[in-house]
Amino acid sequence: MSRNLYGEACYWRATMQPARMFLWDARLAPVVLLTMLHLRLWTVCLAAIVLIAGLVLQSRGMSPPSALRRIRAALAGRRRRATSRPVRKAASWIDECGDGWRWDAASCRPVRPPRWMRSASAKLERLAAGRKLDS
Repeated sequence: MSRNLYGEACYWRATMQPARMFLWDARLAPVVLLTMLHLRLWTVCLAAIVLIAGLVLQSRGMSPPSALRRIRAALAGRRRRATSRPVRKAASWIDECGDGWRWDAASCRPVRPPRWMRSASAKLERLAAGRKLDS
């Protein structure tokens, strides 16, 4: 057990260091365990390759989870969508009632929108009508 700056006992969980197994990050322990359970030449070679790659990544300052994230990002490519669903068309809730009025949840009745909103929606309608004529 080591001591911190103030002479108090410093436990591993308080150091924010990753758990280690000899030289390697402890998150590589399942590779060693699987090699011990299925002791064949190819599993030993695979475990050696994984442990050496872990040392190389550790020397570059990467942990196993960050290396897997980097591989996943490389496979995904630079351009990707935020969702897997198709993009919906934008919905305008300015005219919920369909007659220029909008529903006010506080008073539970339709109310006339403010003047600035009416002028903005009229400008948007004129703009949309103009684009329909151009195309």
